[in-house]
Amino acid sequence: GSTVLFQGTTTGGTVNAGTINSGTINAGTITDIGINHPKAFGTVINSGTSTLGTIKAGITGTVTYITDVVISVGGTAVNVEIGDGGTANPLLGTLSFGANGGLSASFRVPMQTSSGSALTFKQSINSSLMIRVNGYTT
Repeated sequence: GSTVLFQGTTTGGTVNAGTINSGTINAGTITDIGINHPKAFGTVINSGTSTLGTIKAGITGTVTYITDVVISVGGTAVNVEIGDGGTANPLLGTLSFGANGGLSASFRVPMQTSSGSALTFKQSINSSLMIRVNGYTT
């Protein structure tokens, strides 16, 4: 079963071992304590070549969910693609960056790869590139 963490107050109810057995939880009385997924990961890639690269290798029967992406490019304008098993299946489309540009994005609804597919990237020219990806697998 799932573990439910609870911090707050109840009216006319009890909380036992993470389960609300009865009663009402009043609005504004629960605090989100922010817990990482048990299969969370963070990966940093540094590249300088325009070959297809892997951010997170695919595992048979596993889906990779992407919650955050940070991209930073060097002194040359470059296009970057983040893909699902290759760039033919883009997750973000083609991102165009000016020299010394970048992106920081968090996704309320995570992007995901196909089951068993690697999370990949490719840049359009040989230029310095850093990609940081946070997420989790299931």
